[in-house]
Amino acid sequence: MGHDALLGLLRTSVRVRCLAQAAEVATRAVAASGPDADRHLWMDVRPDRVVLTVESLATASVTRRDIDLARWISAIVRQLGLTIDAEDDGGVPRSSRCLRSRSMPSTSPRSGRSGRR
Repeated sequence: MGHDALLGLLRTSVRVRCLAQAAEVATRAVAASGPDADRHLWMDVRPDRVVLTVESLATASVTRRDIDLARWISAIVRQLGLTIDAEDDGGVPRSSRCLRSRSMPSTSPRSGRSGRR
């Protein structure tokens, strides 16, 4: 599937050549997620990669819907001719990624305090 399971979420990174290509990946991922995008998908869009995270914000866990979304996103990335790299999160060690994703609630989309989704 190409997604890394981390503490109740699925995360993958897609290498891109430019910010426009990253925006295309993000746009297609949102379209594939449909009305569930706001409750299941969050992204970090950068000029060299898009980091996509799938998780049910209602339950803070991975649901069957999240697994389906991860598969659809993987298929879209392959259709674009890009590579999915579950291990690549911008050079941040795996243990730091886990801690970062759970130890900073003020910036987490689940916290409701940051105003971002």
